[in-house]
Amino acid sequence: MLHIAAKNGYERIVKHLKDRGATVNLLNKYKYTPLHYAVRRNDKDMLKYLLGKGVDINCGCGILCVAVEVGNKDMAKFLLDNGANINAKTEVREETSLHIAVKKAHVALQQGNIPDYEKYVEIIEFLIERKADVNAVSQHRSTPLGYAIGSRAIAELLIRNGSNIDFQDADGDTLLHNVAHNGNIEKIEFLIDNGADVNAQNAQGDTPLHKAASRFRVDTIKFLVAKGAKIDIIDNLGQTPLHRAAHLGSEKTILALVELGADPWVEDNNGATPIDHYVYQRQAWQSRVDWGFTQGYPRETGYLMKLNQAYNKDLFVRYSTMLLGAVAAITLFTTGNITPDAPRIIGAAALVTVAALAAGRITYEVFKPSTKMARVEHERFVAEQRSP
Repeated sequence: MLHIAAKNGYERIVKHLKDRGATVNLLNKYKYTPLHYAVRRNDKDMLKYLLGKGVDINCGCGILCVAVEVGNKDMAKFLLDNGANINAKTEVREETSLHIAVKKAHVALQQGNIPDYEKYVEIIEFLIERKADVNAVSQHRSTPLGYAIGSRAIAELLIRNGSNIDFQDADGDTLLHNVAHNGNIEKIEFLIDNGADVNAQNAQGDTPLHKAASRFRVDTIKFLVAKGAKIDIIDNLGQTPLHRAAHLGSEKTILALVELGADPWVEDNNGATPIDHYVYQRQAWQSRVDWGFTQGYPRETGYLMKLNQAYNKDLFVRYSTMLLGAVAAITLFTTGNITPDAPRIIGAAALVTVAALAAGRITYEVFKPSTKMARVEHERFVAEQRSP
């Protein structure tokens, strides 16, 4: 009853209940005391009465967070002047008042609500002046800077006041890992220019470059390497960013990394090179194609036919490329001298690219099958499937 009365501003009922012995520090399911509701209502008379009756200002979840959430700087100052813990956290996300102020400012900026944005920036500055912990950690191991990355001005303010730009979250990721994953070069540049470690490794040993390679972000890869990212750095499995791109089968990412100097022959902890990973990935795709055929899907179906044609371009070419080098590969592709009985392969053009670039660093376009050859093989393949 006391909580309900305070929530609705019924001061006479609050006083009556207190006189009848109601416990003023009782917490509800939200870890709120009646004091929290007085703060939310900006009811200073109720607030002063409850404090005078012995309500613990730091009982329950962070009361300062309530004042900041509603954007009430005067109330925040009143609470701090009366002993509120500036670094107390919310119950659910375990965020401090600084987390909340930064988050609110970011949302206001995203919505184009400049008055609210400026109001929360002022609260952020006030909290920092009152020595709020700029490296306080939320439930998901995020600092206020993690919420501020979308606002350069707030991020710079936090960094100037000691925010750790290389703070690692629960997975060991830094902010640079996260923005590299998303491919935002402007934010990447901001973080690196402010001292972020471009080669920081997370709990799995991944660097921001591994993250970019996993998402096939070629522009991000080039930018990170230009900023000092080690192109052959290995994770806990001994894998480089090129291993990652090869395992995921992204030809454009493979090509970009090799052109930047990535070594295709680095062996991981299992002795596998990026080429081995590419082979494995293509074999897995072939299994999917074969499964599709066993389920009765027609071989002329676009997706299956394209994959099946790719695998029929032949394993022989791959090994010729690795053993004989670029010249042999060019000869085979340009003449179209590949028999239908050659073993099924793993990924014609892209895999040959990796192998050939490793042997001779020849460009990708040289190794692509000619249009004439592709057309002849396609017509032969379709004719074979339709023959009785």
